[in-house]
Amino acid sequence: MTNEQILDAMRKSLRIPKLDETARMGSVRGWDSLRHVRLMLDLERACQAEIPADLFGSLTSVESIVAYFARKAA
Repeated sequence: MTNEQILDAMRKSLRIPKLDETARMGSVRGWDSLRHVRLMLDLERACQAEIPADLFGSLTSVESIVAYFARKAA
């Protein structure tokens, strides 16, 4: 998936129209710990890739999520 596709999946999951690469959990309205778990599950479906549950806590920014999927694709 491209960075833009990941951002689109995140916008859809978080139900927000705008989200840029500097966004982080806690700084985006509605992106709290409960919504974060849902986001991780939605991203797994959208990207067709498993995210280990022990990484959920470290993937709390758009930047870290995009980097994770970039490493996974490499």
